Amino acid sequence: MKHITPVNIFLAIMFGFVGLILFWLLYPYRPISFNYDKAEVITPVVKRSETMQFKASYCRHNDMVATISRQLINTYIYYYSDITSASPKGCQDRIISVDIPVNIEPGEYYVKNTYSYKVNPIRTIKFVKETEKFEII
Repeated sequence: MKHITPVNIFLAIMFGFVGLILFWLLYPYRPISFNYDKAEVITPVVKRSETMQFKASYCRHNDMVATISRQLINTYIYYYSDITSASPKGCQDRIISVDIPVNIEPGEYYVKNTYSYKVNPIRTIKFVKETEKFEII
């Protein structure tokens, strides 16, 4: 009959810990799915200091909080402050508004949205979605 030794206890704990780490790294988390390739722009022409709008259609599969990083892109990049979103579980069609800075150059732009989900202590999943192009005058 085998005796339980400190070495056996240590090995069991280590195998459990390695299994947990592998699960966290390999599990195919799916916090959100998008129903579009490029988000439809509702305001194809917008003036500086006004608001552009685009349509986002998605399904949230859990209640995780998302951090959304937004960028306005042309030949240079304008960064917006990150926001958090705690939308409820389920499918939604939403109209998203983005304020256009007063000092931005006129031209053709698109908005790049990066949705980040911290799914466990060692892994963050990111989804990047862009809008169609629109004009700032």
